[in-house]
Amino acid sequence: MSEHDRNKKNILVILSNSDKSIDYKIVQQVYDEFSSEFNVLASSPIGGIVQFLANDEAQESGVDSKKTIPFDLVDPQNFEALVIPSMYGGMIDLVNNERLGYLVIEMYKSKKIVTCIEYGVSGLLSAKNIGNEWIFDGLSLTGPTLHQELVDKPPDFTVPSFYMETVIRSNGGEYSCSKERDPSAIHVIVDSNIVTAQNQSSSCLALKITKLLLS
Repeated sequence: MSEHDRNKKNILVILSNSDKSIDYKIVQQVYDEFSSEFNVLASSPIGGIVQFLANDEAQESGVDSKKTIPFDLVDPQNFEALVIPSMYGGMIDLVNNERLGYLVIEMYKSKKIVTCIEYGVSGLLSAKNIGNEWIFDGLSLTGPTLHQELVDKPPDFTVPSFYMETVIRSNGGEYSCSKERDPSAIHVIVDSNIVTAQNQSSSCLALKITKLLLS
């Protein structure tokens, strides 16, 4: 994490504490996009060191982990945007996290930008009102297609009891994806101050749109 600059505004990046479910290059893409103009702070459910997947990019960078602060120590009013990168682990420890739900709701209501990429869209499911109803019903959203989830998941990943396409629809969201349902097609949806990306191929565009909305 870069040194905090009081002259810069802040971006919050949400990570999972699920064991080694995060790709270094996906997180680094967020830092590359924002760190020249913003302070970028990483947070996870319980804080501490988050381990990256052991792959070539992580080995070449010499970075195998990221230090994070716990959700409980985050004040949403201190941030201009919240970004949830794509990570399978988010479907385990983000989807029902009440504190994340609070952060998302507060930033959404304050008209801050909330950006979720591919499996990171699962973090939006945590945002429920006092009646346990999802606050994003009626919004247009995208995320991984059912086919994409069935085909692309790592063989050692425990499949959760839901799929993003179906759960968005069943909770009242307007699910959208590329016409051909191509898992690599670029597809980004902006509805109000919520930005969602269907897949990792759409990540770069989603982050640039986020940056544009912040300007």
